Amino acid sequence: MNKLLSTLATVALLWTAPAGASDLVSFEPACRSHIIHRYEEVSRDYTYLEFYRNPQPCRLQGIIGGEHQTFINVIGFTGDRYSVSLIEKEDHPSFSISGDGIRVSAAPESNEKIVEIEVMETFFSIAVYAYPYGEYQMTIKKL
Repeated sequence: MNKLLSTLATVALLWTAPAGASDLVSFEPACRSHIIHRYEEVSRDYTYLEFYRNPQPCRLQGIIGGEHQTFINVIGFTGDRYSVSLIEKEDHPSFSISGDGIRVSAAPESNEKIVEIEVMETFFSIAVYAYPYGEYQMTIKKL
């Protein structure tokens, strides 16, 4: 119950504008229920996700390059584990994961990382980048 209340409180705090549609990042229809907030700046896209209403994996694809970066922020609670994987579609996009109260480890496959939540609640951020250009497909799933 506490997780549900925390998720609802987070949604209420973050939901200040309707989710926009970026030309650079697109989410599969099954992933749209994970999105609790999206906004775009000149060279940055930010998306906030949760996996408590819908535990299915979230798949997205995007184009990245130059100074443009995409940030995907996922809310998690103590003991939650997530898999984040990236498939390069063109050139060499990459990603990093950061946040307080998390442990990140590499999975056996080089393009997959496992994120474990060690604190009561936190957001971890996935930053996707490439230079000069890259196209990618990403899958985020709660384990």
